[in-house]
Amino acid sequence: MPDCLRGGSGESLYVNHEAARYTTGAQLDLQARLLADSAETGAPRLDPATAAQLPGATQARLEAQLAQAGDGDPATNAAQGTGPPTGCGLRPDRAAAAFWILTSARSAEVLARPAGSGKTTTVAEMARLWRQAGGGEVIGLTSSQTAANILAGAGIIAHNTARFLGHTKTAAKRCSVQTTQAPRCECRGRRSSCPSWIRASGRSGQPQPGGTPARPG
Repeated sequence: MPDCLRGGSGESLYVNHEAARYTTGAQLDLQARLLADSAETGAPRLDPATAAQLPGATQARLEAQLAQAGDGDPATNAAQGTGPPTGCGLRPDRAAAAFWILTSARSAEVLARPAGSGKTTTVAEMARLWRQAGGGEVIGLTSSQTAANILAGAGIIAHNTARFLGHTKTAAKRCSVQTTQAPRCECRGRRSSCPSWIRASGRSGQPQPGGTPARPG
């Protein structure tokens, strides 16, 4: 490169000054561990027949949609197509993405699409199908409160991660959770000071037979 295109530091004029970014070995190790954990199998899932029937589609139709999506991440690629809607209202491309995620045994799956492409609608329908199949409640965790509000508006119980982790840490300090009994909160009847999930159990301020009272952390 000619000197006329270099700055005083010798860098190219077309490279932003101090644009290089650095990280730590600990951060790289954490990312590697997260990737390894996400690839592990054994997560709860729906059987393919149920996951296809509940949204009003057929397993063959959804699997054909996934095959048509081509290589790469199946859930993300399947969500790029079009077609007539399924019985639940999802387009077949979105239903195929939901089908893939609901039947996956991996501990983590990714659905990445641009804003406004229907990710929230698809996730909300997946949560409904999971509950309908008897899989239990679905809790959405987001990095911002705005995103949590969007999920809540779609019918999903949602928290931002900071608030969720703060609530779980507080509950762990104030409540004793036993494997065979419901949690007991040491609030002495002050229900307003109990976490909402304790109040919902009806155990706030109530002693547990044979239990050990919790002590504030």
